[in-house]
Amino acid sequence: MHCTRDEVINTVSMVLDLMELKGLLRARRASKRNSDPGPPIDNRARVVNEFLNTERSYVQDLENLQAYMRALQSDGTVVSPETIHLIFGNLNALVDFQRRFLIAIETNAAATPQDQNFGQIFLQHEDAFTVYEPFCANVGDASALVVQENEKLVKMNHLIEAQHGINSHLIKPVQRICRYPLLMHELIKLTDPEHPFYRDLVEGQDAIKRVAERVNETNRRQEN
Repeated sequence: MHCTRDEVINTVSMVLDLMELKGLLRARRASKRNSDPGPPIDNRARVVNEFLNTERSYVQDLENLQAYMRALQSDGTVVSPETIHLIFGNLNALVDFQRRFLIAIETNAAATPQDQNFGQIFLQHEDAFTVYEPFCANVGDASALVVQENEKLVKMNHLIEAQHGINSHLIKPVQRICRYPLLMHELIKLTDPEHPFYRDLVEGQDAIKRVAERVNETNRRQEN
C-alpha cells in the first residue's frame, strides 16, 4: 500500500504529539515526586548531565543511521543511489556538524559551573545549524519513500534497531532541534542571574529559537 507524503507527515506529527504529551506527563510525575527540589546547583548539574547524555545518545543515533546509509551504498543492490540520496539527503554534513557540536558541549560540561558557557556555544554555531534546514524539510518525503521501498529496505534491518526502523531515526533531528530551546530554558531557570555568562545563556536560547523558527519556515515552504 502506497502512503502519500501528506499521510506520512500527518502520522509523524501524531507520533510527535504523543511523545510530547508523554514527556509532559513524565515531567509532571517527576515534579510530584520531587517536592523538595534540593539545592539549585544540584538541579543545574542534573540538567547539564541530561544535556550531555542526550546529546551523546543523539549523535550515536545519527551515526547508526549513517552506517545504515553507507551499507546501502556499499551493497548497491537494495535500492538505487538516487533513492539513497532522496532518503538521507545531507546526512553526512549533519553528522559532521553534530560531532563538532558534541565536542563543544563535552568540553563545556567538564568545566566548573562558574566557567560553563552553553549560551556561547549556540551563538557560535547558529549559522552552522543551517545544515538542519534541508534535512528536516526532506523528512516527510524521505519517510514516504521509506514506506514505499520498505520491502527492499527490510533486508538491511539488522543494521538498525528493527523495533524502531529508519523513519524513527530520520525524525530525530526534528525532535532534537525542538528540544534545544527547552534545555536552554531549564538552564536559565537554574542559573543565578549574577552568573558571569547568564546573558550569554539568554542570547544563546534566542539563537537556537531562531534556528528552530528557520527550520519550521523551511518545512512550511517545502510543504507548499
